[in-house]
Amino acid sequence: MGIRFLYYNFRWLLICYFINLNVVAISQISVTTTDVLARHRIDNNQLPYSDNLNFLKNKAGSIPIVESYEFRTETDEFVFDQQEYLIRIDLNSSDERKAYDRVLATNREIYSLMQDEYMSDFIERDYRTLVDCYFDFAELEFVKDRLEMGKDKRTVLVRLLSNADEVNINNWLSNQNDIISLVRDSLELEQSLSNMKSLFFKDENIQMNFNDFISLEKLKEVVDSYLIDGGANISSKMAAIEEVKAKAEYAMEEAETNKWLQYLQLRYQADNDVAFQKELSFSSSINIPTKSTNKVKRNEAALEVWDKKYDRIIEEEKNKRAFNSNIIKLESLVIQYNTLKKIIEDQKLEETYNDFLELGSVSPLILLGILKNINRNESKQLDAKKNIYEVYLDLITNSPLLIKEPRINFLSDNLNLIK
Repeated sequence: MGIRFLYYNFRWLLICYFINLNVVAISQISVTTTDVLARHRIDNNQLPYSDNLNFLKNKAGSIPIVESYEFRTETDEFVFDQQEYLIRIDLNSSDERKAYDRVLATNREIYSLMQDEYMSDFIERDYRTLVDCYFDFAELEFVKDRLEMGKDKRTVLVRLLSNADEVNINNWLSNQNDIISLVRDSLELEQSLSNMKSLFFKDENIQMNFNDFISLEKLKEVVDSYLIDGGANISSKMAAIEEVKAKAEYAMEEAETNKWLQYLQLRYQADNDVAFQKELSFSSSINIPTKSTNKVKRNEAALEVWDKKYDRIIEEEKNKRAFNSNIIKLESLVIQYNTLKKIIEDQKLEETYNDFLELGSVSPLILLGILKNINRNESKQLDAKKNIYEVYLDLITNSPLLIKEPRINFLSDNLNLIK
């Protein structure tokens, strides 16, 4: 009877356990970095400069051949039979229209690059937040482990005190302070993670999954394959297109200066005593440019071309130096990380801990001290690794890779496409 009672109770407990497990599994949604980057997008209608681009593409067309029409009429001494009519047409030259088309094209390109710059900054914030989340999650585990060690150490010290063993009170107080500090660090990390998570999701049941987070080996492959020479980033492209625009504006000033036909004019003086063809006259304005014609504007436009040229050269050199500096820094940090890893491995603390544990006669305080050192060494490795990923992000975000289509998740080990 007792066995049957235990069996049926155990069966119901097992059913309840699986039901509860299923509810937990359903209520928590696991998302990867690729999911985050795919979900956290900006609506195209919310992008800045969209109105500017729509205007430049749909409304701001090329300038026509005829710039303006002018119609005049005049009555001579209130004699209406001698009314005078005049039609004047101001013209744009072919060179003026071609130069303006280039200016219009560069304006479209500039606003498009400004749009790309905004998008790149938005995506960069997502990348950096995801990297911070990854390392904060890892650091939180180390802090929790150290906190458990501190509590275990406190238990050991309390037992030693109760057994009237000699215990250094400073050691006990120091351990208490460590526990308080670790609790504070744990709360700060948890709050930081909660804040970063709220930037992506409103649902608190969503859990981040970093199983596919990019490895150091894949990171090096990305740098070698996608960042061979740094590429032209958005700031370099912006400086280059600004130079092109300055040249186009200078060409407009030149075209305006060299325009030989200013306007055409048709005049008709109504008079009943004179034949129609004798009252009709035609005139035009012919411009003969000299060295001084429009010289001030041409000089200003020429200086602007030189200024934009130097801006482009300076921007390209600055980006090139930054790229080379980050490459050297990345290589140095990888060497430091590998050196630190080798030093820690040579200490063989895990083997020492296992050997002492098998002896059975080693003080628990010594075992906890070894575990604490192992934990701190792993935390140091994590900090060294984070420095590598931060420089990696500098390289990625200072390149055009973030917004290049098709978009790739450069935080995934498989370099997944962001759809």
